[in-house]
Amino acid sequence: MNVKQTLLTLAVLAGGVPGIALAGGLYIYEIANSGDIGYGSAGIVVRAEDASTVFTNPAGMTRFKETNKIFGVSPLYIHAPFTADPVPPISGSGNGVDEFFSGAHFAYVRPLNDKWTFGVSAQNYFGILLDWGRQGVTRYDSTEAAVLAPQVQPTLAYKINDAWSVGAGVAVGLGVLYDELRVDRPLTSLDGKVKYEDTDWQVQLNVGVMYEPSENTRIGVRYLSQSTIDWNDTPEFSRFGLLEVSEPVDLDLKFKIPQSIMTGIWHRVSGRWAVLGSLGWDEWSEFQHVDIQAFREAPSDPFVLSTRVNLDFKDTWHVGIGAEYQATEKRMYTMGVSWDSEMSDDTDRLIELPLGTMWRAGGGFKYAKRDDLTLGGGLSVLYMGDTPVKATPSVAGEYKDIYILFASFNINWK
Repeated sequence: MNVKQTLLTLAVLAGGVPGIALAGGLYIYEIANSGDIGYGSAGIVVRAEDASTVFTNPAGMTRFKETNKIFGVSPLYIHAPFTADPVPPISGSGNGVDEFFSGAHFAYVRPLNDKWTFGVSAQNYFGILLDWGRQGVTRYDSTEAAVLAPQVQPTLAYKINDAWSVGAGVAVGLGVLYDELRVDRPLTSLDGKVKYEDTDWQVQLNVGVMYEPSENTRIGVRYLSQSTIDWNDTPEFSRFGLLEVSEPVDLDLKFKIPQSIMTGIWHRVSGRWAVLGSLGWDEWSEFQHVDIQAFREAPSDPFVLSTRVNLDFKDTWHVGIGAEYQATEKRMYTMGVSWDSEMSDDTDRLIELPLGTMWRAGGGFKYAKRDDLTLGGGLSVLYMGDTPVKATPSVAGEYKDIYILFASFNINWK
């Protein structure tokens, strides 16, 4: 592979972090907390009704007077078929994404005294696994990708007085990137294969504030700080002739995981009904900057490239509204809808990141099986509809009727 072809391949690899976003941008509400599914992701930062508040709003931990634990799973189904233009430059089969995936989370809260509460949580809040297929028309952009950042977050909260609480945690995550694509070899019937993978540690500060003017009203704010992931690997080339591939080139990709602010309110309107809402902002315009450094130290053929690629991402906004209905002393039903603005315009949207405007609707239940054990679950749908993408040198088209179905189940015990 000559230098020009190598640069083209590196540009494709660095052209975006593949994955379908499930929240504002690549932040994933549903997998980080299975309870969000039953609310359509509305009112995330003000519910504070189980230990998952360690991550959703650390200040909410002070509401617990005894040890509380929760474990949840969130299976999902992604339907994102890709329709190529009528005369695509390449042929293929198995276009788009049609697959199952699942996440899980755990959280633990323990009051230390009347003022201080300790908590720890484990979750994945960023990215997803996707497989477009080895023979699809998008194979020269990506065939398989994983972008994940599982986190563990130790946290402390402090109750200032009966109305105000604050909390802060440090989420330590392992950023995982795996990307595989094919490279056209016109003189043969077999595509070349390129693979890039690496991991890097990243840290985010998670700060929350909770204000409870009365037992019937809660107001919350949660802030996630910006962090950086720096992936470095030597792309692995296979199924190329000896004369096609020069000496390996090391590739360094640096991304900024954006800061995020979420606010919300919860209010009990009667003995059975409570309503809640949320408003949020994520700075995905920072994530669009990809710092790329490619270098080869071979004395016979040295090579250095350092540049920044702008992916034309936009900040995203979130609005959600939901409700809780206490049907009996043991049974509660939840419901909600939410909206997240698009991360990219139609003319700039990447094939690997078909992010449109996201609409959610969900419902769920909570059942107090015992005084110390509550079971919960939910179903929701995220709909993005038809999502045009930016044409690449190999293919043009759009994703049709993108939707994602979520299910959840969690166990909350004291």
